Amino acid sequence: MKQQITPITIPDATAVATRRDQFLPDILNCLGGGEFQPLAMRGTVPWRYVINYRVAPRILAAYLPPPLKLDLFDGDGLLSVCVLAIEGMGPPFLPKIFSFETFEVLYRISVVVPPFAQTTHSEWRSFWTLGSLVSSPIMALLGKRWSHYRPRRAHFCVVDHAGLIDMAVTEVSGQHMTFRHQMPSSLTAQVDTITADFVLNVSGSVSVDHQGRIRSQAISHPPWVVTSCQPDDTNVLKSTILQNFSPSKATFHSMFHIGRQEQLWHPMTLLK
Repeated sequence: MKQQITPITIPDATAVATRRDQFLPDILNCLGGGEFQPLAMRGTVPWRYVINYRVAPRILAAYLPPPLKLDLFDGDGLLSVCVLAIEGMGPPFLPKIFSFETFEVLYRISVVVPPFAQTTHSEWRSFWTLGSLVSSPIMALLGKRWSHYRPRRAHFCVVDHAGLIDMAVTEVSGQHMTFRHQMPSSLTAQVDTITADFVLNVSGSVSVDHQGRIRSQAISHPPWVVTSCQPDDTNVLKSTILQNFSPSKATFHSMFHIGRQEQLWHPMTLLK
């Protein structure tokens, strides 16, 4: 059966806020490209799959910038690959005629963010993005300067056969990946709630700039409508985003399908 996962939120606005004395430096950094999102973006995600792999902590920890720490799941690190489509992507203040669509494959690691003197008094859970592949040239161009999701343009061939998603992705390097799965029905088996809660119930996303400062992004959406499933065919771990990562070092753990939902990606805020 389907399961609803209600997302937690990041610390309140008084705890996580951009400092006034940092406003001008942030604007200048934004103009120069600072890998953080200065504007809110909205979009509709008609379908999304989250494929989770268990990886030895020493391997995943090597990808993380300090001071982020690996969030362990039963002693292992968890690498998640999100395969999704986004419709009507764009700033909320612009008419939808200016929005765009994209397919995306995103690679993320579950992390623990340390406490900050003026913001949080304890560690909290989030995710850090290694990078993403996108079909939209607009998203790739703008994201190269202003997105901590580090989008790269790739060629996507996606066919929806009455709910059977058949996707082939080719990177600029020539690396080729495939994903194929039949969207689950309402009769799908019960959700692995423990893993779904660990993977999905996190406080937005985080990035670390070249000065070691952490920024957080809140992501607003209705409760997740989640179903557990198994991949029919996928080799998404072959991306060059994972650099020299060997797929043999990862063990498939779980996969979730998330139903259609509206989503708002808030501007990033500096933790202080």
